[in-house]
Amino acid sequence: MATIDLTTLNWKNGGAMHKESLSVNNKEFKIPKWAKLVTIQAESQAIKFSYTGTDGAAPTADAFPQAVGSIIQYNPQQTSQDRYIYLASQTGTANAYFIFE
Repeated sequence: MATIDLTTLNWKNGGAMHKESLSVNNKEFKIPKWAKLVTIQAESQAIKFSYTGTDGAAPTADAFPQAVGSIIQYNPQQTSQDRYIYLASQTGTANAYFIFE
């Protein structure tokens, strides 16, 4: 797997959206530096969310479980450094929808 680089999303309308299919292994997402609010919704299956992990590996033991249909919303630290999050489906395949503001 490779990191999903979301830093090139166009934010001229005040935000951006993205959809990604997830398996039971982590996908690494590089978050846009301009994003001050990130909303993630799981569809089809529950997901696991983490700030730490390895792309393509199993989720860490402390990954946060998120029920299907519910949302995760957080305010990323504003920094000049690259920011990453890790998402995986709890079972099977899930879709994750992102909104960046």
